[in-house]
Amino acid sequence: MNRSWQSGTRGRSADSRPIPPADPRPATLLTANGALGPRADGPIVGLGAFALFFLFFTSFGRLTDFVLLQFHLPFVISLICLTAALVSRNFLAAFKSPVGIALTAFSLWIVFDIPFSVWRGGSFHLVSDGWSKSFALFIVTAALLPSPRYCARAIKVLAYAFLTTSVLGFVYGQTREGRFGLSQGLYMGSNELATAMAQGCIFWWFMIHNPARPLPRRVLSVLPVIPLVAILVRTASRAGLIVLVIILMITFFRYSIEGRIALAVVVMVGVACGLVLTPGTIRQRFSTIFGGAENTAASPNEAVASTAQRGFLLKRSIVLTFEHPLFGVGPGQFVVAENGLSQQEGVSGQWLGTHNTYTQISSECGIPALLFFLASLYYCFRELRVAEKIHRSIPDMHSAEYITVAYTLRLALISYVVFFCFEHIGYDPFYPALAGIIVAFSRASRAMISQQQVQFSPAAGMGPSVQLAR
Repeated sequence: MNRSWQSGTRGRSADSRPIPPADPRPATLLTANGALGPRADGPIVGLGAFALFFLFFTSFGRLTDFVLLQFHLPFVISLICLTAALVSRNFLAAFKSPVGIALTAFSLWIVFDIPFSVWRGGSFHLVSDGWSKSFALFIVTAALLPSPRYCARAIKVLAYAFLTTSVLGFVYGQTREGRFGLSQGLYMGSNELATAMAQGCIFWWFMIHNPARPLPRRVLSVLPVIPLVAILVRTASRAGLIVLVIILMITFFRYSIEGRIALAVVVMVGVACGLVLTPGTIRQRFSTIFGGAENTAASPNEAVASTAQRGFLLKRSIVLTFEHPLFGVGPGQFVVAENGLSQQEGVSGQWLGTHNTYTQISSECGIPALLFFLASLYYCFRELRVAEKIHRSIPDMHSAEYITVAYTLRLALISYVVFFCFEHIGYDPFYPALAGIIVAFSRASRAMISQQQVQFSPAAGMGPSVQLAR
């Protein structure tokens, strides 16, 4: 079989089964127990999906941090999405998936942690006003994307949302204490802004390689990557640069020889422009990725000192993890507990986060919470693998696009696995939203198998049934 990478997906063999007419969906689908049930994409879910796209744009584009603040649009749209999810039959889909079970267990555990927190009021506020919103976003996302087509649209919306954030960076960006971020809102922190820009690059990769889009639009989709990378570089986030390099390395081997040469040329031109246009302080900060933290005491370099500080905070989070292995020091209370630990040693605390999501969760919520979180990551990868296998196994005119969707979601998930090593974003909405899309995509892909079994079952006299290879 030809395994070349063309238009964002691997080639299909010449002797593959005939493709059925465009979108021949029956009025019913097989449910999990084999019974026929109504289609999931009714008018309520359709309206909810539209509201969800708007919620994605406002939550991650952050335009409402600067305009129309008085209307509280994210809150209003969230209520619409929750109502649509409750009315639809898909509300419990998030809780039935392995990813949802793991995240639900994680959510319950951090609630149990609150009475054991070093500052119960702070932990209660974080859970009720922080993680609860992120978990609700996961639920409505899993419930309101009824088909792979809707999942592809969600990726497109997120691509435009992060592009909007990059434009806001040029208008409302400012440098504080040597780090670049937006003047207010979710992206005030440089690492959070870098996370958004890296995700934007991945989702615009989908726009470039989506075979369902016309070629001219795919070519023009290269242009939005420029402001995304420009803002990412301005954040001086070493985690963002590492993620970008890893994603480039992964995608490099998916291209043909000609594609690899073209990508290498683009990267070399981009690096050359970056060396010329990037300020020396940012270049110096990036250089510490390759070492230099040994001489922190003698070095005036802020970036080197930051590297040593990250190492110190990582050790502190590990110490607190083993001192409080079951319930941790309380959700969001690492800075308080670290200060208390430092005062016992006769020095002041750092009052900074762990800069590592994994040890953030283990130190603040306990090792069981970390295991639940890691389980959700594992099941996300597994669900994507199953969904991709489905779309490679069934005859459908949209298979190439859906395989590209699965690959894009995997790239985004890998980027978070890496980001989690350098940032403490365990309660932020980035990962729950992605996990919700993955759950919805997997569920919808499995429903397509049932659909194909109805259309092509031997009993119906329409040819052999389609089975997913194990």
